[in-house]
Amino acid sequence: MPDSIKRQRFYLGALILMHLLLAGIILYIRPFWGLMDDGHNLNRLNKIAEYGFAERFWIELRGDISWGMLRLFILPMYYIIYKPFQDSSTATFLWNFTPET
Repeated sequence: MPDSIKRQRFYLGALILMHLLLAGIILYIRPFWGLMDDGHNLNRLNKIAEYGFAERFWIELRGDISWGMLRLFILPMYYIIYKPFQDSSTATFLWNFTPET
């Protein structure tokens, strides 16, 4: 077997092993929310529940415009990403961990 194929298999095996190790660590430590803006984003979910999506959307939009921003899809993105996992951050960590294709 040529050295280049052996080297490729070694790197592939090492990559798989590293991913399995990281996934195992994530499952073992069960990380808390706190990556960058997670707390703020989860608070926005509470505000959506309190005021309703449409009203909160307009509140956020007015605030963004006052800062010179137009983020029409930011609130739906928070809702899609954080709502299913708001009670367990482990699922979100694993979702973020999955490799991109």
